[in-house]
Amino acid sequence: MSDNLEKFISDNRPEFDDREPPKNIWSAIDRQLDQKSKKTARLIPIWRYARVAAAAVVLISIGVFIGQNMNNSVAEPLAYEVQYPEYFEAEQYYQKEVNAKIAQLANYHHDASINEDLEQLDQIYEELKNELSQAPKDQQEQIINAMITNYRTKLSILERVLERIQSTNQENLNKTNDDSIEI
Repeated sequence: MSDNLEKFISDNRPEFDDREPPKNIWSAIDRQLDQKSKKTARLIPIWRYARVAAAAVVLISIGVFIGQNMNNSVAEPLAYEVQYPEYFEAEQYYQKEVNAKIAQLANYHHDASINEDLEQLDQIYEELKNELSQAPKDQQEQIINAMITNYRTKLSILERVLERIQSTNQENLNKTNDDSIEI
């Protein structure tokens, strides 16, 4: 194919050479090429560097954010134990008392709704614990007081339930004794 083209050009050479381009055409083309190459040559590297820099900033920001959250979630539970030792002691006391009352309650037949109420209080306690790890320092004491109140409420419910169960059992026992006396 290239041989045919060369043959055609050489056979028709006089027809190609009958006109000449203007003398300043090559300088105009050269200027346009220089302008285009200067504009694109300057813009492409700037955008490339800007994109790389933006990506680096985003990645570093995400890393710092994740790092801070991981450090806070690990450090906070220890922080309130050290910062509020009274709360830590109160929490241990109430936990011990609640566990003892739950063990007593297990010996009796009781309504299942009590377990649901206790589970709700446990969920509220977990929410408070999560809030404590994310709360500012000035609100932590208020949240700790709410956590202690949660324990008190739980203990109070258990005590009332046990009292009612025991009084009901005592009444049933007295009725049984009265019935046996009459016979």
